[in-house]
Amino acid sequence: MSEAELHQIRIRLHQGERQKAARGELRIPLPGGLTYNRNPDEEVQARLRLIFDKFRELQTARRVMRYLRTHDLRVPVRPLRGPAPHELVWRDATIAHVHHI
Repeated sequence: MSEAELHQIRIRLHQGERQKAARGELRIPLPGGLTYNRNPDEEVQARLRLIFDKFRELQTARRVMRYLRTHDLRVPVRPLRGPAPHELVWRDATIAHVHHI
């Protein structure tokens, strides 16, 4: 394929995403613990608020992870695989979890 054809394909893909977003159908990955079509859990919301507040205060995801581990606070995760996929699980904070949030 030529560069021009690849460029046109890329433009069409982005236009499709924008159209979905305009219709309210675009689904992007949510932070751990949140889901579409379910009532949010207050504990999950409180933990996510804490993570964002600590990020504003501490300025880096690594410091937030250290804070969570120091205070033995776990992060909400909804794994895609395993014995109970998409069910809420609380896990020890890792840098990847904090970055994802």
